[in-house]
Amino acid sequence: MAEEEIQFQQTPNTSSPRNNFNPLQKQDVYSDAREKIEIKPQNQNSPSSIPTQPPPPPSTQIYEKQNHQASQDNIDANEQKYKNKNKFDKYKETSVKPLRTYKDDIANAMKNRKGSFVGIITAENDRNVKNKEKIENKKNYSSKEYVKKASIVILSATLIVFGVSALFYFYGKRKSDIVEIQPKIKSIIFADEIEEFEITDLSRRQILSGLSFIKKQTTLPESKIKNISIVKSTEDKSGAVDKKLISSVDFLNSIEARVTASFIRSLETVFMLGIHILRSGSQPFLILKTSFYENSFAGMLQWESDIKEDLAPLFNVLDTNTEKVNQEDDTNKAVFSAITFNDAVIKNKDVRILKNKNSKTLLMYSFLDKNTIVITTNENTFNEVFTRFNSSRILQ
Repeated sequence: MAEEEIQFQQTPNTSSPRNNFNPLQKQDVYSDAREKIEIKPQNQNSPSSIPTQPPPPPSTQIYEKQNHQASQDNIDANEQKYKNKNKFDKYKETSVKPLRTYKDDIANAMKNRKGSFVGIITAENDRNVKNKEKIENKKNYSSKEYVKKASIVILSATLIVFGVSALFYFYGKRKSDIVEIQPKIKSIIFADEIEEFEITDLSRRQILSGLSFIKKQTTLPESKIKNISIVKSTEDKSGAVDKKLISSVDFLNSIEARVTASFIRSLETVFMLGIHILRSGSQPFLILKTSFYENSFAGMLQWESDIKEDLAPLFNVLDTNTEKVNQEDDTNKAVFSAITFNDAVIKNKDVRILKNKNSKTLLMYSFLDKNTIVITTNENTFNEVFTRFNSSRILQ
């Protein structure tokens, strides 16, 4: 306390270092103090030093001692204050802020990246524009996806409805609702009209009677030809009906024609049964295709004895092929005389003709070529068939 009182009683010296002391200037204070501390022992204890001045008076020594002590205390206080400040600053730096604000982010960005305020605002606007575009694109994409998904759902539902309807239509219908497949008809010669005639489950008599009925009901103009397409129907397990053209062999078997086996083997599948319209009446004709001329020619010669009965009543042979004579016995039995075929030439073609006693042609046949046989009941019909046959060959 005595030293402090003495310190405050001293007249302040403006030139003294303690009057210019600044606590924040740590390095200057420390350096001045160290110089004073170092100089004093050197002056007192160095044996080689030779004082050039007389020692200061005791009052001056006391003042310097007090001044040195005060400086040392200030140095210690400043060091402790500096240490506490560093410790507090370190604690502040290591502490986590409870809230991060946009202002702090801007400040850090400007500090770390050295960006300007205008640049940061521009970057922020660009980011907002990009975010807005992303949101709009996402909305557009979402709307397109919605339309796409809705279209897929509608299409799937439509297909399901059509599928169920098709199942009910094809599998739920009655067996009586059959599908008829029309056969593809190709005539050997050109025909002005085609009429279908089905012979499924019909007997010989029914077939010939049906053909005779068609011949009578045909009302085409004169010189026209109708092709009678003869078909049979077959039904499968599902109930569908398929109509097919019969072959020449099937037709001869259906009318129970008495022809030889070699003649049957020589025939091709295709044939044609037609009606030729004349002023005198409708005349039938039959065209057969053969692949073996010798067998077919021999077969026709052998068929001459039965052909008139096999093709009746369509060819009108039964009413005129025999001649009834007077009956003289009590048993009333009829005696018939047979009529035979004779050779003739028509259109430079060899023809076999069957005539009655009145020289009326009942039946005739000829080979138009080595693969084609025509059977008819009239010379005019034969001429028309021959003409159309030659025309069809030229077109082919």
